[in-house]
Amino acid sequence: MIVDKNRTKLCKIYCWCLSYLKKYAVFVYIYILLRFVYEMCNILIPQIIREFIDRVLANQEYGAVRNLALMTICIVITMIVSYIITKYMDLVFVEKGTRAVQCDVFDKTRIVGFKHFENTPRGETLGILANNVISIYFLFLLYVTQTVSLVLSFILSFTMIVRTKNLIFILTLIISSICIIVINTITSRRVDKLGIRQAEAGLEYNRRAYDSIESINEIHAFGVENWNIKRVLSSFSLFKMLNIKLQFVNSIRSYVVVFFKSIAIIVYFLISIKLIRNNAMSIGNTVATFIYYNMFFTSLSQFCKMIYKQNKLLYDAEKPYEFMKMEPDIKICTHPVKKNIAGLITLENVGFSYNKEKILNNISVRIEKGEKVALVGASGEGKSTLLKLLIRCYDCTEGTIYFDKTPINRYSLSSIRDSVGIVFQETFLFSMSVMDNLRFGNPKATEKEIIEAAKLARAHEFISALPQSYNTVLGDKGNTLSGGQQQRLSIARIILKNPQILLLDEVTSDLDYINEKHILKTIKTAMKEKTVIMTTHRLSVIKNTERILVIQNGTIVEDGDYETLINKKGNLYKLVSKGIVKDD
Repeated sequence: MIVDKNRTKLCKIYCWCLSYLKKYAVFVYIYILLRFVYEMCNILIPQIIREFIDRVLANQEYGAVRNLALMTICIVITMIVSYIITKYMDLVFVEKGTRAVQCDVFDKTRIVGFKHFENTPRGETLGILANNVISIYFLFLLYVTQTVSLVLSFILSFTMIVRTKNLIFILTLIISSICIIVINTITSRRVDKLGIRQAEAGLEYNRRAYDSIESINEIHAFGVENWNIKRVLSSFSLFKMLNIKLQFVNSIRSYVVVFFKSIAIIVYFLISIKLIRNNAMSIGNTVATFIYYNMFFTSLSQFCKMIYKQNKLLYDAEKPYEFMKMEPDIKICTHPVKKNIAGLITLENVGFSYNKEKILNNISVRIEKGEKVALVGASGEGKSTLLKLLIRCYDCTEGTIYFDKTPINRYSLSSIRDSVGIVFQETFLFSMSVMDNLRFGNPKATEKEIIEAAKLARAHEFISALPQSYNTVLGDKGNTLSGGQQQRLSIARIILKNPQILLLDEVTSDLDYINEKHILKTIKTAMKEKTVIMTTHRLSVIKNTERILVIQNGTIVEDGDYETLINKKGNLYKLVSKGIVKDD
């Protein structure tokens, strides 16, 4: 039952892959037409052989040689021309179709939602974009085109055998074909089970290999190179073992085709000898029909092999298929608001659950335009999650968030992302120049604007000291820089972006006192008109913030300035006294 459902799914995946060729249907139709011409020429060659044997060799009609030679030349030229054009056509729609799949999958990564990437290893996503999409390329190149060729060859060769009107020949073909199809269907169930297991093993191997590369520093630091090699090789060994089993089971199918093909040919020759003796069939006809027999079984054999190899690619194509069928976490309304956001933020009874775990609960707060707010609490209380709700990485599961009195889900994502900027706790820097990393915040920024933003973020001095200054290419994820330098670059990037609302998640955690003081001054002066929300554990930041929101158990329990909350000796006082909030 599981296998039958899986076959139905493979059919859906196959149809999904083919749907990408609709845009290039003209190339596909021309390919099919010219392939039909090619196969028709292929069918005519045995007829020329028949004529040559019966007329030239048997009856010594040497005058027919010239006509047969001209016909052969015309057929060969037609075959060459049609083959060249078909190869060009299939390369066009294969390349374009695969590129369309790859672009769609890559585009889907932008809208599928943050939750998917938090729950899915990066190696799996990279495997989909690389290995799995490449499988679709080979599906188009080798098997979609081959299916057309084999089906045409199969039908035309069978038609020519039917034209002999010999019932025994026709029945031999039909019975042999039925036996081959039945046995292949039985063995294919085993192949399907192994194929599913192999696809999973391949995915696990990709995942472990990616993790191995990503964690190379930790692996060396802990001295677990042998453990890592064994872990990766064990998944690869399983993948190879399943592949061997698949090859073995598939070889049985090949032997079945050879067996029944041999029986059919033996029957054919026994009947042909009798017909030749009774002058009911010429030698030329015998040879021509034998060629058609061979073409028929060759097409059937290749088709059976192709189904196995094609299904193997379809198992690989299942991942991009499932990925593209995923519903994005963020639902966009039909007619979204596209205006810029001024900076007023209102949360009404906001709650959020993640994987059925309650993170935020009943948060109601109003933050005026231009306010500078510190969001304070112990680790795991939901501070970062609240910022992600404001940038709409997720949608709240309860209540409503408003920007300028308009619900957040009424805005287009582009309006939110243009008006609201966030600096995450972990800074990501690209393996490109410092200038390009900063320009990521604003692609249209001039060099002067970039340098000014770097100065405001206290990054200009250390950037100037780099080997090529702003043109210095950073290492992987900016690992050649210290944590504080990375944070200053991320702050410069958000300054350059110039959003109306800034969300800063522990952005001063790696900064020394002098740089932190300068950044806080920049927030108060250069960002005077901006609404700023900062999560922090540093007392120096909290003291310099005009308003503090204390979050505990996923809800806001205190709201006020530093002096008021400390004198109250409530939750903020406890965080300070316990050292959760500390002055560095």
